[in-house]
Amino acid sequence: MSALLDIKDLRVTFNTRYGEVTALDSVSLHVNEGETLGVVGESGCGKSITALATIGLIPSPPGRIAGGSIALNGEELTSASEARLRALRGAEIAMIFQEPMTSLNPVFTVGAQIAEAIMLHQKVSRDTAMKDAVALLDRVGIPSPAERARLPASAFGWDASACDDRDGCLLPSKGAHSRRADNSARRDGASPNL
Repeated sequence: MSALLDIKDLRVTFNTRYGEVTALDSVSLHVNEGETLGVVGESGCGKSITALATIGLIPSPPGRIAGGSIALNGEELTSASEARLRALRGAEIAMIFQEPMTSLNPVFTVGAQIAEAIMLHQKVSRDTAMKDAVALLDRVGIPSPAERARLPASAFGWDASACDDRDGCLLPSKGAHSRRADNSARRDGASPNL
């Protein structure tokens, strides 16, 4: 079976005023379709840098992938163009950031922000994207999804202090919403989330 995600000997460096610093050295991992991989370690060990490198979001400069290979469904990502990486992000691979509550702009509506991502990746009309955004909110158990989609993120009722780190906190609450979203996405064969 070929790997869904195959990282071999990944090396990431950053140029600093003190010279080049190696942030990752010889990181390798292999994930087959249907598998879940948890990357754990203490703060600063390279978990986020591994994920950022995988989806092509290492800030350059000062960072760069200095060696190794990252293949998604057999496609080499280290040499992919920015346009190709942008097409893959959100459609084929995604990252749940450590501070997801800062991912939504508090002044724009939740629906518009979800619809923007849908329009970018699916090339659909704004109306279709808004309907899809409402359907996604409903799918993960958000009450009154059509009404909630019209609220700005700041009024959505999400409490960052109530987030459960195990669930990535893409959704509000410590309980059912977060786990339901994660489980629904897994059942539906959603993109691998790093």
